[in-house]
Amino acid sequence: MSSTESGESSPHLVPRTLTMPAEGVVALLTVIGIIDDHDLRYDPEVYYNLTTTLHEATSASTGGSADDTTIEITMPDADLLLRGLSFTEAMSVELPWYEMVVQTVHFVGDALVELWTDAEWLAYRDTNGKRR
Repeated sequence: MSSTESGESSPHLVPRTLTMPAEGVVALLTVIGIIDDHDLRYDPEVYYNLTTTLHEATSASTGGSADDTTIEITMPDADLLLRGLSFTEAMSVELPWYEMVVQTVHFVGDALVELWTDAEWLAYRDTNGKRR
């Protein structure tokens, strides 16, 4: 996974590029579905934009192959995904494949967190009253 920066005015809205296998993008769509199914609180605009981005990326990929897919996400997108990943991990404790869930959540979560610096996450938290 890799990241790059493109310009917008608010630092937490500057999109970063996340590159991952197509099935990883499908997994993020599953996390988005879990967020919606369990009525976790989220900003509807962030949810809609992220869902649209992920659907467009899966439509553009070659039939769910292992080809890399690139998406642009903002810090609020990453925050939403991180909360969904955390919820998924917590709700999977009793499942026999829990260790695989933990490994996946931490791998994807680390990739999302690394798109921004610690200082940027702190500023985002201070501005939005959220934790990562």
